[in-house]
Amino acid sequence: PIGVVCDRPASTARRAALEEAVPGFPEQIQNQLDHLKRVKNLKKRHQAQGEQARAELLSLTQMEREKIIWEFEQLYHSLKEQEYRLLTCLEELDLAIYNSINGATTQFSCSISQLSSLIAQLEEKQQQPTQELLQDAGDTLSRAERIRIPEPWITPPDLQEKIFFAQKCLFLTESLKQFTEKMQSDMEKIQVLNWERISAVDVTLDWDTAYPSLVLSDNLRQVRLSCLQQDLPDSPERFSLCPCVLGSPCFVAGRHSWEVEVGEKAKWTIGVCEDLVCRKGGVTSAPQNGFWAVSLWYGKEYWALTSLMTALPLRTPLQRVGFLDYEAGEVSFYNVTERCHTFTFSHPAFCGPVRPYFSLSYSGGKSAAPLIICPRSGIPGFSGHVGSRGHSLEASP
Repeated sequence: PIGVVCDRPASTARRAALEEAVPGFPEQIQNQLDHLKRVKNLKKRHQAQGEQARAELLSLTQMEREKIIWEFEQLYHSLKEQEYRLLTCLEELDLAIYNSINGATTQFSCSISQLSSLIAQLEEKQQQPTQELLQDAGDTLSRAERIRIPEPWITPPDLQEKIFFAQKCLFLTESLKQFTEKMQSDMEKIQVLNWERISAVDVTLDWDTAYPSLVLSDNLRQVRLSCLQQDLPDSPERFSLCPCVLGSPCFVAGRHSWEVEVGEKAKWTIGVCEDLVCRKGGVTSAPQNGFWAVSLWYGKEYWALTSLMTALPLRTPLQRVGFLDYEAGEVSFYNVTERCHTFTFSHPAFCGPVRPYFSLSYSGGKSAAPLIICPRSGIPGFSGHVGSRGHSLEASP
């Protein structure tokens, strides 16, 4: 005896066996095809919506761009017109001052000349004998007695009125100053908000680049300066003459931020530099050499290391400094404690990857304190606490 399946032809038997082994398989395939087609159609719809949103948003930014250009052109022309009016007002005031005071000084000159003549006559009379003195002294004395003490000189009333009018016009310059200060303050607030929106990167120190007198912590987040040099291999990556160290990673695009606690150290330089900067011999931290950095000198003076250095008049000492590297071409520094913008290098000419850059200098007891790269979680929102830190390696003084 044989089963029902075995009694059928071979092909029919195999098909029947498959249908029995996987009941409903064709129906499942059809269901999955329908599902994938629905997903594909939704993806196409979302893609179209995204492209439409992109076009609309780009159109809005273009409209805003044109609006800003137009408004600033109008502002520029208005300011040029106001400048012309103010300068014209001052020129008219110059002419009024010259004409008014010139007339008064001419009268003074005539009076002074007459007084000088009368004084000379009286001095001459003093030298004459008594008989000659009595002959015509009365007339000379009479003219002298008629001379009165002059009143204090005052600005003529018509000139005072013109000066007052000019001063009222010059009040516009104070309004302009307030306007520019308000604009600068608003832009700095926007920059700070922009910085807060950017997630931090996890920066660590690169041991292979550290100058031998620099001591790095185990977690590669702290660096301090020692009086002794360590016996380290002189690799091409290592700074050979200046106490500098680079951070990792390298940046070739995008926006990145990290935070460094400088504490009470009296001398330091921090910023970014090109990955291929010269590390042998002396280092001059300047944009033309591939460095964009700020520096503190002897605990007193803060500088932006531009080609011609720029002094940074800060209200309070920096304790924690934030960085921002814009893909658009900006390297910015922020006072994290005060939540304010400090300085921006605009449009640096990057030639390849850039890296975090740190340099320390010896300046007495406070130089022993380390620079600390704060943990990544400490960046957003300007948190006020550093968090856990690695311990510094000890070295003999």
